[in-house]
Amino acid sequence: MVNERNICCCGASSWVRIISWFQIVGNSLLLFIVIFGIVAVAGLDPKDEDIQNKRAVMTAMAFVFIVSFCGIFMGILLLKGANQQRTAFLKAWLIYGVTAVIVTIIATILNATGSSHPSTLGTAVFSGLFGIGFNFFSVICVHIHVKEINEGVYIP
Repeated sequence: MVNERNICCCGASSWVRIISWFQIVGNSLLLFIVIFGIVAVAGLDPKDEDIQNKRAVMTAMAFVFIVSFCGIFMGILLLKGANQQRTAFLKAWLIYGVTAVIVTIIATILNATGSSHPSTLGTAVFSGLFGIGFNFFSVICVHIHVKEINEGVYIP
């Protein structure tokens, strides 16, 4: 039997579990923040001019709510696939992960071209590059883990 491939300091299976927990916890926190924001915006007086485009803000927060809920679901799917060695679950997450990389690249380009102030541009580019790097690393780890399961390398 061949040993599991190490990536930095851990094996691919460990990284997949770490990534899944980051995804579950991060999206849960985002979901909590969005729910708090929706409640706060919904409670504002309609005649109050604090938020000019209240409907657009509510729509954006509803979209983030759906995306973060899907992120929690995909994180659970990734964790279950890693724990039970179900490559179908891991491959479904790979589609999600590649889509996340593409969306993050597009969002980073849009944020960078739409920024008018240098500090905003720096923040948009830095956070975008971090997101691209993390998502790309995640896809690579999951891909390696799927390959190891298929080749019979990883046996817990």
